[in-house]
Amino acid sequence: MNWTTEQLEAITKHGSSIIVSAGAGSGKTAVLTERTIRNLKNFDIDKMIILTFTKAAAFSMKSKIKKAIKESNDESLKKNLKYLESASICTFDSFSLDLVKKYSDLLNISPDIEIADSVLVSSVKKEIIDEVILEFYNDQMFLDFLDTYTVKDDKSIRKDIE
Repeated sequence: MNWTTEQLEAITKHGSSIIVSAGAGSGKTAVLTERTIRNLKNFDIDKMIILTFTKAAAFSMKSKIKKAIKESNDESLKKNLKYLESASICTFDSFSLDLVKKYSDLLNISPDIEIADSVLVSSVKKEIIDEVILEFYNDQMFLDFLDTYTVKDDKSIRKDIE
């Protein structure tokens, strides 16, 4: 593959962690996959944390890493196959959730914690905004604010809060 200067730097940089931040379709997953494969010569996959924003990217990376290991003639890479399924190649939120569950006793929270469904969060947020705004309708300063900065109703304020 023909890498850009920035991509090659992200692939080959050693001695520190990196963050690869770029637009959609720019090759982030390919860069992180290549970096991981190259680093397998020095580190086992179970000693790495590889985080992405989407499950699809994590799955793609894991599949490409598996393929590269299987196609390699390097025996030091092949030993990583046994660690690959349990490796930390996942999304930021699933890694964070696993970490919180692992240390739930230290955090004094239930280990059964889950990531909230976005539809549920949106619904609860709307209810809270409704309650707060309804309460503010008893305040003359809020009514003056609405008269000054809105047209007809409070829809634009609600939208800005969301």
